[in-house]
Amino acid sequence: MKALRSRNSLWSLMVLLLAMAFLAGIRGTTAAAQAKRLDSKAVNPVTIGRDGPQSGRFTANELNVEYKYVFSGSNMQLSGSVRFASPIAANYSVVRTFELGLILADAQGNVLHRQMLTTSYDNNVNDAIPFTHTVLVPPQATVMVFSYSGQAYGPGSSPTNFWLDPVTK
Repeated sequence: MKALRSRNSLWSLMVLLLAMAFLAGIRGTTAAAQAKRLDSKAVNPVTIGRDGPQSGRFTANELNVEYKYVFSGSNMQLSGSVRFASPIAANYSVVRTFELGLILADAQGNVLHRQMLTTSYDNNVNDAIPFTHTVLVPPQATVMVFSYSGQAYGPGSSPTNFWLDPVTK
C-alpha cells in the first residue's frame, strides 16, 4: 500500500511539473508576442495624424503606396493604391501574389496591431492595386508602417520573391 501511495505521489508530482512547464511556455509565448518591435533601420515609421484628412506616400525598393486616411472616433478610414517600382516593373510582367499589411506601434516602437489591407493575384506590374479598409486604431498607437510580400515573374525569367516586414522579436 505504501509503494502505491509513493507511486501516486510521484505521478501527481510529474503531472504538476508538466502543467507548470506548459503554463510557463504559454506565458513566455504571450510575452514574446507582446515584445515585438519595429526595426527602425528597416523603415521610417509615419506619425499618425488624427486631426482632419491626412495623406502620404510610402516608398520602398519594390513599390510605392499612395494613401489617405481620416479618423472617425478610433476608426481610421484608410484608402490608397500600390504601384510597383522599377526593380519589379522593369524586370517582370506579372505579380503572381501580393499582400499589403499595416502595422501600428506606440512611440517606443512596440507593435500594437497588425492588419492585412489587401491581397492580389496575377496583376500586370503596371496596374495599380487599390485598397480601402477601416482600421481600429488603439489609443496608444502613434506611428504606422506598411508591410508587404509578393512574387513576380515574367517570360524568360525566374520568379522572384520580394517582401518587407520591419518587425523584430
